[in-house]
Formats: sequence, C-alpha cells, structure tokens
Amino acid sequence: MSRLTNEGLSPVARFSLALGAVLAATAIALAAGTAYLVSRYVADETSSFTQSAVASHFGTVFSDDVFQRGLTEAEEDELTQFVTFHFSIYNVVATQFYDRTGKIVFSYDGSEVGRRIDPATLKGLELALRGMRSSTRTQIVADPRLGVPGSTVGYGSFDTHHMDGMTATGSLPPDMARMSALEAWIPVTQNGQVVGGVVVWRDMDPIDAALMRIQMTITMIILAAAVLLWLVLRGVYVRSSKQIVAQARDLSRAVVERDRTYDATLTALANALDVRDSETGGHSDRVLQYMELLIEEVGADPARRRCSAVARCSTTSARSASRTTSSASLPRSPRRSG
Repeated sequence: MSRLTNEGLSPVARFSLALGAVLAATAIALAAGTAYLVSRYVADETSSFTQSAVASHFGTVFSDDVFQRGLTEAEEDELTQFVTFHFSIYNVVATQFYDRTGKIVFSYDGSEVGRRIDPATLKGLELALRGMRSSTRTQIVADPRLGVPGSTVGYGSFDTHHMDGMTATGSLPPDMARMSALEAWIPVTQNGQVVGGVVVWRDMDPIDAALMRIQMTITMIILAAAVLLWLVLRGVYVRSSKQIVAQARDLSRAVVERDRTYDATLTALANALDVRDSETGGHSDRVLQYMELLIEEVGADPARRRCSAVARCSTTSARSASRTTSSASLPRSPRRSG
C-alpha cells in the first residue's frame, strides 16, 4: 500500500499528504488566530490595568497639590520617591504630569519640569485633559532601573521626547536603553473636575517575552494535536484500506474458484457427452481447438478462451439434444402381441 503505483503515489500516500496539508493549514491558521487574540487581550488588559493602577494613586497615595501649585524641593523629592516606588511595581520607566494648561509639573527628568506643551499638538494629552484615557505602543529611551520593582530614586535624566532623533544603531546616553513601551495617558480628577493629565511609559519587554512564550506554547500544543489527529486518521484509513484490499482479494479468489469449478463442470459434461456419442467422439475438443486457433489468429483477448470452453459444452449439448430429438422421431416397431 505504501509503494508507488503505476500512476504515481499510492492511495495511502495521497491521503496522507492531503490530510497533512489540510491539518497543517488549519493548525497554522488556528495558531495565528489564537496568538493574535491572546496578544490583543494581553495588550488591552495591560493598558486598562496600567491606567486604572496609575489613576488609583492620585488623591490617595499622591497629593493632587502638584497640579495646583509649585512644590518645594523637599516635597518634590518626597513625591519622586513615592512615584518611583509605586510606579516601578508596574515597570514604569518614565512619567510626566501635566496641568490644565499643558505645563509639565512633574517628571523623572527634572529638566523637563516647567516645559509647556500645546495640547492640540499632543493627542494623548488633549484626550486626557478632556477626561478620556488612551494608550499606544511606542519605542522609548529610558533608564531600565526605574522599571525594577522597589526603585525609590529617579535615576534617569534623559528627556524621552528627544529619543525620536536616535537611530537603532545610534549611541545612547549612559545607563540608558532603548525599549518597547506602552504609552498610557490618564486624566486626573478632583471633585469631579479634570485637574491635569498623566502619561506613563511602561516597559513592555518582560510582558512581550512572556507573551511570546505563551504563544509558542499554544502553537506547539496546536501542532502536536494536529500531528496526533493526522496519525489517528491515517491509521484509520490504512486499516480500512487493508480490510478492503483483503476482502477484494478474497472475493477475487472466490470468483476464480467459481470459474474453475464451472469450467471443470463444463469439461466433464462435454466429455460425458462425447463418450455417449461414439460416432462423433472428440468433436467438442476439435471445436474448442478451432476456436482457440481463430482467437489467436485475430489477436483477441486470451481471456476469451474461457468462452470457447463454454461454446464447446454448448456445441456438445446441442449435438446431444439433436440426436435425442432424432431418436425420438424414428418410428417405433410394433409390439408383438402375446
């Protein structure tokens, strides 16, 4: 069953290839779809969780005074320690606080404080000041130590907005690294009113690495299931094919045996008739020989020789019937009476 036939691949090989192609395409599509859905779910949940976690700190952990008035140096140092400690739990490596006018009132980079951004030029800030959250994936340059849980000191002194001019191979400031980040914008409310906006950059490299492992695991499980299904279905097909072939062989042998028995019966009948008819004995054999010679002469299928044997018996039977009829038509001698 596994060898090549005259037409090419065997039926089992063709079935195995077709089944493998279908299952492979299905597994790839399922793995890709599952990976996409998982990545979208993780991204949405990470964004929502980050925004909710950051928003929950204002008014409880962090004072809202930073949006209302300038902080003293001691207050700013204390706020920096609080912010870096709590935000590091969520792998936040950079943040900026904006007041209603778009001025930066707090940042890990002290040189950014006081810089004013036109909300119309920064979509995330505009939405935050309107009370709406937003997030996007981006590439930033920041100090990775700030994303280590337990950080209590702001290490970075690099303006993240300046990283756009750097190339992938460009040099970086000391202790800085280029990383994939989630940029999340959150409005800060007080007494139901928006008093400012906050943006955080969360290091997504650890989450991306974990997500990749999850996707690879799911893909391997799907592929393993596809291979197992292929083996099971192929096994069923092979067993069924073997059963069908075995039944076909048994049927072929039965037909051959039936034909052999039939031919033997015809031959015995013809011989019996020839023995009975002594005047034309051997006539059936001669008819058979003539028919075989004719078959060979015209180049007919040798399989038709069996038909000659049947014709032989038919000829003998007809001859016997003719003689029987002739005998029956002869006048009988009158019976002598007593």
